[in-house]
Amino acid sequence: MANKMTVDEINQWVMIGPENLFINDEDLSLHKLPHPQNGVASLFAFKNKQVFELMKYKDTYRSWFINQTVQKDGSFCMLTPIDPLFLALPFIEKSSIKGQFTTLDNIMVDTDHTPGLRQLECCLTHNMLLNVCDTKGADDMIVYKSNQEKIKKWLSKKITTMAKYLESSKINVKQGAQISGYNRSSEGQNNKESSLRYAWEMVSDYITEDRSLQLKEKFGIKDPVKTVKTEEKLDPPQAKRQKLNNDPDANCLEDYRNKDAPKKKDTGTTKLSRAQKQLDKVDKKGMKTMSSFFAVKPKKK
Repeated sequence: MANKMTVDEINQWVMIGPENLFINDEDLSLHKLPHPQNGVASLFAFKNKQVFELMKYKDTYRSWFINQTVQKDGSFCMLTPIDPLFLALPFIEKSSIKGQFTTLDNIMVDTDHTPGLRQLECCLTHNMLLNVCDTKGADDMIVYKSNQEKIKKWLSKKITTMAKYLESSKINVKQGAQISGYNRSSEGQNNKESSLRYAWEMVSDYITEDRSLQLKEKFGIKDPVKTVKTEEKLDPPQAKRQKLNNDPDANCLEDYRNKDAPKKKDTGTTKLSRAQKQLDKVDKKGMKTMSSFFAVKPKKK
């Protein structure tokens, strides 16, 4: 009897990305490279001299129905295009610390990520590198060195271009969009401030924190103001009410009695319980009262 393959033995993922990536996917390769924001090794996909960042979304309780099987890992991966210059920038700056010009193959060096860096090097063109570098030499021998002013200008252009697109689009990036989700806005166009801030945040995901703060100051981006709920503004905390009956030892700070309710009249009679009514029907002749057992006995003379 042949053994059936269980779902746990199937190694597969659900992946979302541009359709052309999955046509002749033999040319698609995955490599780890240091992330430009924090240096943590992350997965990137390479195909046709293009770079795509691989991001994974995972929810706690989620599965996939794939044909006649159930994939218990309900996460899914997304491939989004990324400018390869973002990945190369940390290596370019590191090689330029001493102020020397260096060839590209000597710039893209990291023994832990050699295969990925070779793929990244193929995606970089001379015109790309001119955006962030000064160059020397001829076609057969070109050397590069980072230029801080060019880098700032290149990053600023990224932000302004993206901000203009977001401002004219119907994608909601206004304050609170992270809560409601990345969705289509029904309120028309975004304002300039919210679009600029969102564009800066997206670019900041691929640069160091120091450089992000420099760009924030350059564009005059302010931190979002925390809004206070209307109820909290209109209804400040009420002062504690006076203790009941002016009793300083009373613990109750609020008087919830209905002062408008009509007061009950004192009829002078007490409502008896069922047991008390039955006791009244008992013949009490010859019985002593309870108090007589506790009376003081007269002293004997």
